[in-house]
Amino acid sequence: MDLIRLRAQRVVTIAAGWAIAMFVFSIYEFSLLGTEGSYPNGAPYDYRQTLWLTPLMAFIGGFFIGTFEVFYLEEKLKRKPFGRSLVYRALIHFILLFALVAFGVHMYNLNILGKGFTSSEAISSTLEFISSIYMFIIIFIWSVALLTVLFVMKISDKYGPGVLKNILLGRYYNSRVEKRIFMFLDLKSSTTIAEKLGHIKYFRLLNDFFSDITNSVLKFEGEIYQYVGDEIVVSWKLPSGSDQAKCIACFFDISRTIADLATNYEAEYGLVPEFKAGFHCGEVTTGEVGVLKKEIIFTGDVLNTTSRIQNKCNEYNTRLIVSADLKDLLPSSDEIKYDDLGSISLRGRESAIQLYTASSS
Repeated sequence: MDLIRLRAQRVVTIAAGWAIAMFVFSIYEFSLLGTEGSYPNGAPYDYRQTLWLTPLMAFIGGFFIGTFEVFYLEEKLKRKPFGRSLVYRALIHFILLFALVAFGVHMYNLNILGKGFTSSEAISSTLEFISSIYMFIIIFIWSVALLTVLFVMKISDKYGPGVLKNILLGRYYNSRVEKRIFMFLDLKSSTTIAEKLGHIKYFRLLNDFFSDITNSVLKFEGEIYQYVGDEIVVSWKLPSGSDQAKCIACFFDISRTIADLATNYEAEYGLVPEFKAGFHCGEVTTGEVGVLKKEIIFTGDVLNTTSRIQNKCNEYNTRLIVSADLKDLLPSSDEIKYDDLGSISLRGRESAIQLYTASSS
């Protein structure tokens, strides 16, 4: 899954959330009005039309507003303070919702009355409805549905794709043993860069870098486990991550992405970030921890070993080192070239481990 598909899923989720909310409201409305031909304010009402047309209009409206929110507002407001971003969103969505509901009500009236778009009777009925309490009830329901979905998406962003679902389902409430691949990737010469740029600008560099490589992680089905300073830890379940060497392909895709953005980085920061990564695989214990703050964590020797492997990149002047345990699981490919580094002793391990460099052919 890439970033575009993830955003498209969010748009559909917003649209579906609106449609479900309005379908429930339509049933509630029917329980109050029954087969009455009009609302208490005199506006036309037809339960047969309302039960299907209102959710349909909500889905269409949710699709357009969701697209605007996910593909435009998120990008424009992502660097704004949370409070200011919330105020902007509230104002923009209220205006859009009012216009959308007014249009939907007018289309509903046209369908009920069988009149043309500029019919004075339909326009009068629409104006009467949008000035009534029903108009603001509908906007309130749509607003709650939208804010609920956006809130859930923000929580999902906090944990990463799929993790919130696992927490809600209690999948890791009891710890379990899994076989996983890990990539530890961090920036080279981070201390020197931080001194050159200053802490504020260096933080912006890290934020841009992590943002720019996210699409590669999603594209090759990785899970972002955590950020540790200038380091990102990505994980794949086995055998998914070894299939078509997705884990290694992810690193090469990140390299291409940063190379493509080199001009932007040079213009903004006067440098292009360089990075290195270590790969290893093995068994980890996975479980949910925390009381005030829930989190799913991995424990096991494989994490420490992967970190140690990554630290060897500087010593061997290479950008990527892979353990033999992982290399043996990956399919042979003409696109990846491995060079044997031999059996290497790692700090904290009693036995040596066979390591390889990997490069794109």
